[in-house]
Amino acid sequence: MSDGDPTPRPGAPAGVVRDAVVLAGGRASRLGGADKPSLEVGGQTLLHRALRASAGSRRTVVVGPEHHALPDGVLRTREEPAFAGPVAALHAGLQALSDAIPPTSPRTAGPAPWVLLLAADLPNAEEAVADLLSVAAHAETGTDGVCLQDPEGRWQWLAGLHRRTSLQSALDRLGQVEGASLRQLLSPLRLRAVTSSAGRDVDTEDDLRAARSAQRLADSAPALRQRRIEARDEH
Repeated sequence: MSDGDPTPRPGAPAGVVRDAVVLAGGRASRLGGADKPSLEVGGQTLLHRALRASAGSRRTVVVGPEHHALPDGVLRTREEPAFAGPVAALHAGLQALSDAIPPTSPRTAGPAPWVLLLAADLPNAEEAVADLLSVAAHAETGTDGVCLQDPEGRWQWLAGLHRRTSLQSALDRLGQVEGASLRQLLSPLRLRAVTSSAGRDVDTEDDLRAARSAQRLADSAPALRQRRIEARDEH
């Protein structure tokens, strides 16, 4: 990829063995049909941010158009038909992950017990995944998954970490994946909510401007702190 190697920041949480499905399709109708995964925040594309957040997964698949450049080792697939919706994309991603496993692979190289589901339009994808991992690491046996909720209590279905068997059972019960919503698929599951603002996505121009502004503030914070320290030292 043009904007660097998608490796996680030092100290990124680990311990939950997972595969990752990154959804990078969609029409982006509220953004005038823009290619959302290619939009940049802080000099990195949103897709790159999602792939950084997915680092540490056993396997990662991106579900979306072929024109997105991907790092070596990252799988690619597309839902059929194109723009069939997020559940169809998730289904295609899980199938691609399964197809990538040689029949003779040892158990430790087989399908991971957890699946990270992540949209490629989250400016704070790494923070979102860190929040999910910290809770999933202590999930009770009966929990099907963990999913972000915003501070107002709205589920952020495109930022979740789910047991693979639970996801597959939900897909089997749903049957028709084309045109289905993630709410239809995931709401019947026993999910643990993870309250976080990191699941806010980029749907509109206002969202994009806000994300870029927040990133500029974050990038400037160390320099501002240093200037304050120098000013105190001078006095």
